[in-house]
Amino acid sequence: MTYQYGTKEWDEAYAKLVEERKRAETKPYILFTPEWVSEFEKKIQESDEYKQLAAKWEGSVVLLISADPEAGIIEDLYAFMSLWHGECEFARLVPQEAGEKADYILQGGYKIWKNVIKENPETKKRLDVVKAMMTPTPSNPYIKVAKGDVAKLLLAAPAAIKLVKLSIEVDLVCPDELSPERRESLKALLKELRSEFGI
Repeated sequence: MTYQYGTKEWDEAYAKLVEERKRAETKPYILFTPEWVSEFEKKIQESDEYKQLAAKWEGSVVLLISADPEAGIIEDLYAFMSLWHGECEFARLVPQEAGEKADYILQGGYKIWKNVIKENPETKKRLDVVKAMMTPTPSNPYIKVAKGDVAKLLLAAPAAIKLVKLSIEVDLVCPDELSPERRESLKALLKELRSEFGI
C-alpha cells in the first residue's frame, strides 16, 4: 500500500514502521534510517541547551542527503526537522515534495554529512558544519544552502552546532561501513520507504 504524505494514515504507518524497526534493529542504528532520525529527534527534544540556543529560531530545516549508490543510499534522502523557538515538533524522513517545502534546505553528499557527524579516523576531526556552509568550493567538501537565508542561518550558528553535537550522541554505524548483507538490507529498506511512503 502506498500512503499519501500529510495524511493521518501516513503519519500512523510511518510511526509504526519506526517503532517496529527500533524493536527489530540493534544499536548502533544505520545513519539516516528512520530509527536513527527518530533517535536524533529524541535528543533534540530532550536538550535544554538546544532549547535555549534556538529560542529565537523559526523555520523548518531539511538535511538533503544526496544519493550515493556505492554507500547504499540509492536515492536522495530528505530528513525534515520541524523546529520552532527551541522546540522540535518532529524529525523524520519525508518525500521529496514535502522536503522541498521546508524553510531551509541544507544539501550535501552522503560522505560530507558523514564527515560532519562522524570523526575522521585519520584526522580525528569532524567537518565543521558552519564553515562548510560558509566556504563552498567545488574542490572542497561543502554543504550548500539550497533554500533559505544564509545570514539568518549564520546568526543561529550556536544552535546549528548544538544540533550537530546531538546527532553525534546517537549511536550509529555508517552505510559504507556495513557488511554486504546489511548493505543489501539497507537498500531493501530504502526501496520499501520509496514504494510505501514516497521517501
